[in-house]
Amino acid sequence: MQWVEAIVLIVAITSFAKVMRARYNSRLHHNPMPDEAMLSENNALRRELQELRERVKVLERIATDDRQSRALADEIDALR
Repeated sequence: MQWVEAIVLIVAITSFAKVMRARYNSRLHHNPMPDEAMLSENNALRRELQELRERVKVLERIATDDRQSRALADEIDALR
C-alpha cells in the first residue's frame, strides 16, 4: 500500500466516524414537541391526581379523628 492510498483510507475512516457520531448525537438529543394528544392526556392525569389527593386528605382526616364509631360510619356514608 502506498502512502497516498493510506492517507485516503485514513480520511475515509475519519469521515465515516464523524458521520456516525453526528447521527448518534442527533438521535440521542432528539426531543419532539409533545402533540395535542399528549398534552390533553397530561392535563387529565393532573386532574385525576388532584382528585386522588383530595380523597387521601379526607381519608386521613377520617382515620386520625378521635370520634365514636357511629359518627365515623355516618361520615363515610355521607362521602359516598
